[in-house]
Amino acid sequence: MSRSDDAELVVKIGQVAHKYGMPGFELDRELARLARALRVDLTVIATPRLLDCVVVDQAGATERRMLAPLDEVAYNIEKLSRTVHLMRRIEAGDVDDDAARRELDAIEVLPAPYPAPAVGIAYAACGAGFAVILGSASGDVVLASALSIVVFLVGCAAARFAWLSRRVYVVSAFAAALLAGLAGHVIHESDTPIVALCSFVVLVPGLGLALGALELAEGQTLIGWHRFIAAAVQTFELFAGAAIGTALVRSVVGLPDAPDVAPSSTISQWAFLMILMIGLVVVFQVPPRIVPWAVAAGMLAYAGLEVGSRSGSWQGPFLGALALGLFSTLYARGTSHANPLVVVLPGVLILVPGVAAYASLRTFDAEFETGIAASGQGVLIQIVAILAGLFTAASIVELGRALTGAAPSGGP
Repeated sequence: MSRSDDAELVVKIGQVAHKYGMPGFELDRELARLARALRVDLTVIATPRLLDCVVVDQAGATERRMLAPLDEVAYNIEKLSRTVHLMRRIEAGDVDDDAARRELDAIEVLPAPYPAPAVGIAYAACGAGFAVILGSASGDVVLASALSIVVFLVGCAAARFAWLSRRVYVVSAFAAALLAGLAGHVIHESDTPIVALCSFVVLVPGLGLALGALELAEGQTLIGWHRFIAAAVQTFELFAGAAIGTALVRSVVGLPDAPDVAPSSTISQWAFLMILMIGLVVVFQVPPRIVPWAVAAGMLAYAGLEVGSRSGSWQGPFLGALALGLFSTLYARGTSHANPLVVVLPGVLILVPGVAAYASLRTFDAEFETGIAASGQGVLIQIVAILAGLFTAASIVELGRALTGAAPSGGP
C-alpha cells in the first residue's frame, strides 16, 4: 500500500474512534502513534466537525491534504474498545491495510451487545440506583425507576422522529417532572424534583462536561469548547424541561410534600450502587468482557467520593477521580491491547458533575436565585476537582514510569 493509502486508513480510524467517544487529546496521541507505526509523516488537527490532515513527504513538503468530516459523538464502549484493539494490532503488524479496512466496516455495523429491552431495564436500574444513593423513600425509588422507562421510550421515539430528536432533552425532562408531580399526589408524600432528576439522570451530560473541561486543559481548545458548550446546552435543556413540568404541576394541583426519610443503610447503598453501575454499562454498551472492570471502576470511584466528601465539597470528586485514574491505568497495563478510556468513561459517570445543577430544583419555590447560583458553583467545583484528580493520577503514573524506565503506554 502507498503512503497515501496508509494516511487514509489512519484518518478513517480517527473518524471512527471520535464517533464512539474518544476525547480529542487522546485521539491526537493515538493517531500520531498509529502514523509512526505505519511510517507516515501525518499531521492531524482535530476540530469539532472535521479532521484536517496533512501528509508530508520525505523532503518536508506537503504531499496531500485531507479534510475528513466527523459525526456527532455517540458513546459506545464496545465499538471504541474494538477500534482501539484494531489500532494495537496494526501497530504490531498483525493486520494489513485491506484487512484493517474490512474490520473497520465490520465495527461500524456491529450489533449492540445489549438489545433495546435490556437497555430499557438498565434505565430503570439507573433511576432506582440514583434514588437510593440520594436517600429517597422507597415509594420514590419505585416511581423513579418507572419514570426512567418513560424517558427511555421518549429516546426510542426520538430515534424515529427528527422533530423529537432535536428536543429530546427538554421533552424527556418535562415528561419526567410532570409525571413525577402528578404521581406524587397518589403517593401523598414524594420528593418530586429528586424523582424527576433520577428519572432522566442517564441523560445528565456530566461526562460531556468533564471531558470538555479535560480537553480544554490539554490544549484541545476547539473540541474542548464545543463539547463543553454542547453539554452545557443539554444541561440547560434538561433543567428547563424539568422546571416547566414542575411549575405546571404546581400551578394546577400543587406539589406534594417531601417525606422525612431515614438514611439508607450502607449495605443498601452499595447494593444499589452495583445495580446502578450494571445499568450504566448496559446503557453505554460496555462489552461483557469489560463489565467486571467497569463496575469495579465505578465502585472504587464512589468509595473515593464517599471518603473524600467527609472532608469537604471538592475532596470527594477529587479522591474519586484519583482512584478512577489510577485504577484505569492498572487495568490498561494488566490487560492486553486495552485503553484506560474504556473504564474511565463509564466510571466517571458515578462522579456525576451534572447532578449539582439539578439539586436547585429542591429550592425552585422560595430560593430560586440562590439555588441556581449555588448549583452553578457546585458544578464548577466538581468539574475542577475531577480534573485535578485525573491529572494527579496521570502525574503519579508518569512519575512511576520515569523511576522505572518504562515506556509510556497512554495515560488515564
